[in-house]
This record gives sequence, C-alpha cells and structure tokens, in this order.
Amino acid sequence: MYSLVYMNSILTTFLLLISPLVCAEEMIMRSYGQFSHTGEAFDVLINIEEPSKGELAATIEFRKGKRAGTTGFGSGASIPVFEGWAVQFSDPNELWIYDGKALFILHERTATGFKASSSDKVPELKKRAPKALSRQMARR
Repeated sequence: MYSLVYMNSILTTFLLLISPLVCAEEMIMRSYGQFSHTGEAFDVLINIEEPSKGELAATIEFRKGKRAGTTGFGSGASIPVFEGWAVQFSDPNELWIYDGKALFILHERTATGFKASSSDKVPELKKRAPKALSRQMARR
C-alpha cells in the first residue's frame, strides 16, 4: 500500500503540472465551438463559429441566475481570420478576438449594456489587449 503522504505528493505534482494547461485552454480559444466559463460575476457561454472558410463569428452570453445578456457579432456578420487567430475571455466582462494578422476586436459588458470596438477604429486597443493575445500578434 502506498502511504497517504506519497499519494498526496503525486496528486499535488499532477495538479501543478496540468493547472497551467487547463487555465490556458479556458482562457485562449483557437478553435471553433462552444466554450463555457464560470466567472467572478457571471457564468459565460462563448460560441465561435466559422460561417464560411476563413471567417469567424463569435458571441458571448453572460448569465446570472435567470438573467442573461448576449453580445458579439450580429446575425450574418463575421470577420476574415488568418493563421494564428485566437479568442480570449478576460474575466469578468471582456471577449477579445485577434484575427491572426493585425486586428483586435473587443466585445465587452459595461454598466449600461454592451459595447464593441476594433483596433482599426480605436488603435489603443492594441495596447489594452491581454498579454497572451499580444504575444500571439508578436509571433506574426
């Protein structure tokens, strides 16, 4: 029989090894699909679709109890994406999209509703973007 201390040591090592991977996968999304996240203030459901080859459309739904609100691309709207695109949820209110080339789009929940902005219209978004997405852009 293994001792309790030995088993605890193995479990702790395992959790330390996988925890950065789990956090990274929760926060940075590089594939199409549905992703959920339990956040500080809201539960979040992120939907990333490929309406046509090389395009991306994303929505984010914020839920708290029976209340819910959604923001993102409207029906039929999408952006072209390139190799290296990524989407990142920044808890508690922001969904960042990097197109793989140079564009950042931010969908955010504000005190008065929802807001969307893009770095082609608001260049300072590139400075505000999460570090992981900025590093993604630096690789290009």
